[in-house]
Amino acid sequence: MNIRATDLHSRDIHAKRGDSIQKTMVLITICASIPAAFAAKTPQVTGTLGKGDYGVMDDTPYYGGFGAGFLHINADGTYGGGEIRSGDLGLSFYGPTFGGPYRFQLNMKDAKGEWNGDLVAGGAEGMQVEYLPLFPTCQYTFKHQAMPLDVKMEAFAPWIPGDSKMSSLPVLFFEFQITNPDESDMTVSLACMVPNPECDGGSPVRDQGGQVDGLLLQSKRAGGGTLCGMIRNDGAGEVTCGAEFTKGKLSGTNGNLLASSIVVPAKSTRHIVFILAWDFPVYVSGDGKAWPRKELGHYHSNFYQGADAIARNCELRYQSVPGTWHVLLGLEGVRWDVPGKKLSLRPNLPASFQGKLRTFLPGAVTWGGLDYSCVETDCDQRYALTFERPFELEFLGVRNSGKPTVRATQDGKAVPCSIKAVNADEYEVRFDKPLKLDGKPLEVRIGSK
Repeated sequence: MNIRATDLHSRDIHAKRGDSIQKTMVLITICASIPAAFAAKTPQVTGTLGKGDYGVMDDTPYYGGFGAGFLHINADGTYGGGEIRSGDLGLSFYGPTFGGPYRFQLNMKDAKGEWNGDLVAGGAEGMQVEYLPLFPTCQYTFKHQAMPLDVKMEAFAPWIPGDSKMSSLPVLFFEFQITNPDESDMTVSLACMVPNPECDGGSPVRDQGGQVDGLLLQSKRAGGGTLCGMIRNDGAGEVTCGAEFTKGKLSGTNGNLLASSIVVPAKSTRHIVFILAWDFPVYVSGDGKAWPRKELGHYHSNFYQGADAIARNCELRYQSVPGTWHVLLGLEGVRWDVPGKKLSLRPNLPASFQGKLRTFLPGAVTWGGLDYSCVETDCDQRYALTFERPFELEFLGVRNSGKPTVRATQDGKAVPCSIKAVNADEYEVRFDKPLKLDGKPLEVRIGSK
């Protein structure tokens, strides 16, 4: 999923907070129209990918802070190619860029032996990568016949409803979930390459007896931009930084590679989270020649002294980031089937929502908004959908409310469609011709009188 947040300064996100998760999510209102730059055009949304299947830059999800830059997350499991940003609202940029693509590396040891390889499609013989770009989490599954582990990874940015401070941070999380299905323990080591913003090495930053380690890199460009990579381990682990990763060990004392080694007990799951944070404190408007040069601070500069401070804060708070969005996705009951041109929406609302939900709708190929109600006077359920970038929809899955009637309009015009019961829980609305959903509202009423 992606976010290029330079376009979000004027967007409003409101959340009414309370004493519980239910109250926290009450009356969430998130912008229904997301700039076109947000949308991923990735041709192959899911499936097994080959080496180099990461497309061109604009065809991959990218994540970052409000106006402060972004990194690309590629479909083959690699990342990089972004920039620490300081520019005049998208016209000219003065910050350093990142190379890449960079890759994750994994080593595992058990009583039977050892395996070492790249978590990239085609990076090791037989490596398979499954990929699903959803906002705000981009999901990966890595499989290899010689790797007796279940390895999943979610990449996400701290875009939290109602929290403008956290949502403006130039941070990217890589959360690995490692499951050991065997009867014996395994030692697993993961390595993450920290993009180097035009410098020749870095100084390590260590904290909490090895539980949080980081590598702080500085740019030589104007404004003194920095990038920090940090690690959060689920349980005891040894974290080091160095130049190379071979068989679970780092060689060298300088470089921009972070690694963590943990023990995954039999029939258990453990987590390793890599956190990349960057900082460019000076926002430059104009080129200093034809236009006047103005230097302004990014919003995150009001709270943090640099990328290392941002990373440390996010390390302590990162659980709230995926937690907030998993709650939101659970409320919406969203399920995508892009190849099948189907979207299922079955909102699960607490009583405090009073039967209504107006929210941002995450997507696999584009993003939009959902306005839902199950307390209308003339129908059982009402769905209103808008999307920033057009995509085709032929089927809409909705809750089975006991009255299989449907009426749909788009941009005020009637849309021919039919409805059938898939099972006791779900209806399937089929449009006679696949609809191109875009910024024109599609309204669907189920159980209409």
